[in-house]
Amino acid sequence: MIASRRRSRGTVIAYFLVIVSVLTTGLLTTMALTAGSGAQVAGIELKRDQAYYAAEAGVERAYWLLQMDNNYRKPANDPLTGTVGSGSSAASYSVTVVGDWNSSVSIKATGTAGTSNSMVTAAASPLTIVPAITLGNNFDNSGNVTIEGDVQALGNISTSGKLNIKGSLRAGGAITTSGSVDISGTSTPNATGLTIPTIDDIRSQATQVINVPNGGNKWSPPDLDFGNGGIIYLRGGTGTTIQFKNNVNITGHGTLITDTNVSIQNAASFGTSSDPAVVNMVIGGTLDVSGYLGLVGSLVANGSISKNGGLNITGVVVGNIDLDTNGGMQIKRGAPPSWIHYPGINGLGSMKMVSMVGPIF
Repeated sequence: MIASRRRSRGTVIAYFLVIVSVLTTGLLTTMALTAGSGAQVAGIELKRDQAYYAAEAGVERAYWLLQMDNNYRKPANDPLTGTVGSGSSAASYSVTVVGDWNSSVSIKATGTAGTSNSMVTAAASPLTIVPAITLGNNFDNSGNVTIEGDVQALGNISTSGKLNIKGSLRAGGAITTSGSVDISGTSTPNATGLTIPTIDDIRSQATQVINVPNGGNKWSPPDLDFGNGGIIYLRGGTGTTIQFKNNVNITGHGTLITDTNVSIQNAASFGTSSDPAVVNMVIGGTLDVSGYLGLVGSLVANGSISKNGGLNITGVVVGNIDLDTNGGMQIKRGAPPSWIHYPGINGLGSMKMVSMVGPIF
């Protein structure tokens, strides 16, 4: 009888130990699984954070490039890319920068870290929209003209040819449009507050001075070598027109300044459509383009600008009087040089951040 009771108690203890062992094993397994899941979640969150910060870095880089150049764009087929961090902490970004002249610029960046992605979007607006063309009096077009940017004239604007403008027209007087006209922006006659930019006198900074004879009626300059950002000053020439008669041999890049009138004749070419001159031009008198003028740079004329030949400029055009066009002309607004100042405008060529949203997992 006593032996039977001892055997029963021994069996109960054995069962109890088995149950405790099973429960302990289950608890340890659960703890291990929980720890593993927690580590996995922490790893995913880390990658998401890395992806987000990479996208944010991409937006900031694109924004900085926009501050340097309002013309900067990166479409979907050619995005801005980069990598931040290294090793296991490395993450990449891909950024698009798109927008037209009269709207804010949209910046969209996707950051990638491992299999995690994050998107950051932002919008940036120029502190000012610098006009592609600014005139002290009238703009009269009877040619075939394409302009990317705004046009403002303190006088009247009239067009009877073909005008395609990705921007707006603003005139201190009347705006008369006929022929083929395509304007993406607004057309504002009798506008107030229009101003002409001021131009620094940079003749004293000339790296090369060439004397132009006075009263010579016509004078042809030699070949022009600007070197690396040089300033060539064609000094003097009262009563003389500086006349480009043939294709001009231009080397280097820089700025050309004259004190008097300039004529580019029918057979002459200052830059070509396939190889434009990387030169700014500051004309002290009038400019007559009967041949071809192609610039990656800005054009300033103290007098009127008349164009019967070809004119292709990536920059800005400033004329203190009139611009009369006949024939083909393409103007694409580019960042003006630092010595052109638009009144009341600070931070020319810079952008301001409007908003930023992210991350989106």
